[in-house]
Amino acid sequence: MIRDLLRRELADVEYALRIKHEEIAKLDARRARLIERLRLPIVYYSLTGNVRRFVEKTGRRAYQIPEIVAEPYILVTPTIGFGEIPEPVTEYLREYGGWLRAVAVSGNRNFGPLFGVAGEKIAREYGVPLILRFELAGNDEDVRKFNEEVSRIDEEVTR
Repeated sequence: MIRDLLRRELADVEYALRIKHEEIAKLDARRARLIERLRLPIVYYSLTGNVRRFVEKTGRRAYQIPEIVAEPYILVTPTIGFGEIPEPVTEYLREYGGWLRAVAVSGNRNFGPLFGVAGEKIAREYGVPLILRFELAGNDEDVRKFNEEVSRIDEEVTR
């Protein structure tokens, strides 16, 4: 009789713990979604797919131009031609440049002093830091540096 009561009580406690674990898991998932929303999104333009591949490797929330992002963001763009900013990026910045917090730029080192010049131009015009120049689709070290810099800016923006 007492054993049966203890078994039922134990089953009740285990059931309550299971419910609590499910609630905690739901709260953890909600917390993760909220944290992700606090992180600055990436807005990018990719002509050849290199910038898109780089952005995908960062694991961050990202939007491809011409998607509209009306919140602070980080821009990732290629340099085209001889140090030029792609026209879709220029048009986007005319409309949404006020939200820009930093820029990263892709290029090709074969262009020597013109490598990543589009990023310099954007940084200068909008008064934001150029946080990274990377070649083509970048490498693991580029992704690490980029995420480090964006995290630092996230901290500044969310204070």
